[in-house]
Amino acid sequence: MSCKKNIELVNTLGVDFAKIDSFLDDLPPKLKIQLSLKIYMSRYQKVKYLNTKTNSFITWICPILKLCYFDESQYIYQEGEEVENIYFMLNGEANYVLTRYANTAYIHIDEGDQFGAIDIICGSYGDFDPLNWMEQRSKFLRQFTTMAFKMSETLTMNIEDLSKLQKEFNTEYNLLFSESKKDLKNALILKQKASNKCEDQLTKSIMRGAKVDNCTKEDNAIAHSHSHAHSLNL
Repeated sequence: MSCKKNIELVNTLGVDFAKIDSFLDDLPPKLKIQLSLKIYMSRYQKVKYLNTKTNSFITWICPILKLCYFDESQYIYQEGEEVENIYFMLNGEANYVLTRYANTAYIHIDEGDQFGAIDIICGSYGDFDPLNWMEQRSKFLRQFTTMAFKMSETLTMNIEDLSKLQKEFNTEYNLLFSESKKDLKNALILKQKASNKCEDQLTKSIMRGAKVDNCTKEDNAIAHSHSHAHSLNL
């Protein structure tokens, strides 16, 4: 059966990716790769982490990436939660926010960005071991909070599949975490700067006797002023 004929058959299956994955598994390896690249094109072309990856890697990873939708003002994950997934932003708008200061945004998440892996590294308190961290995953809690600022669509990879990635494609696994280490440093700096600025604004407002519900618009725009220089570009 030709690749074109297979695509026509996939179209009859609708968007049930569970059925599509089952269908692909029954194909010969070469045809499976060809067809997978066409079916999942809308996914891997947007995700920066996948931009330079091999066809075999894309064929392996795309079926395990699950679509997840978040409404406007919905938290994607919150500080203090156990790390269960990492995320790739497909569409929408999301930011790292300070819940203490009325969800003031301080890092913008661009479409195509990976986010969520830095909490794994941060949770290891400087002793991150990319080979053995799964054994201590229960100790790793979110150090950041992210929120959708409008309806957003993400791809998620759960922790168990992240462990499979380590075994199947160790080079790509190590790249994911090596780049996340760089992002963690920027995220911690910006989080502290935003917290300090909001606290200063709050103190000044209290001294003036004003009621304060959140940071000023200027403070809340921190994320957009850093959206290009400090977005998480993996």
